[in-house]
Amino acid sequence: MNEKNMTALVSVFARCYHFKNNKKWIYKDELASKILSEEEYNLISSSMAQGIQFFNKDFKGTNEEALRWIVNKNLSPSVLGRSSFCERMLESSIRLGIDQYVIDPEREYRNICKNLDGDWINVVGKNGQMLNPLQIRPVPLDDD
Repeated sequence: MNEKNMTALVSVFARCYHFKNNKKWIYKDELASKILSEEEYNLISSSMAQGIQFFNKDFKGTNEEALRWIVNKNLSPSVLGRSSFCERMLESSIRLGIDQYVIDPEREYRNICKNLDGDWINVVGKNGQMLNPLQIRPVPLDDD
């Protein structure tokens, strides 16, 4: 994987895993699997499953059971709750006629915007560079 925002990747992974592996959804995210490559999905899956002892040192079971335990107990609740809440609040506000502005450098809300007849502005340049005003990067100190 080239350099990507790991928090965003793991959040998309949790949403994708939840959608693929559960019959009842907290948040029905059919798009997550299109955002995450198969390589990224498999790499995150195996890394999580192999790290089960970090999450639960007494765990006994298969890698798939370990992954399900980690996702359902640690990743999904906050990720799915936040996604569901944000999407519902956006839709509710738009129905009330309230203009909404979403800064979405990871393109997670692009289709929602288009489905609600909104204007979506691409902040990713042709060379893949991205404007993310929410990402904090260390600023080098001047030598002066």
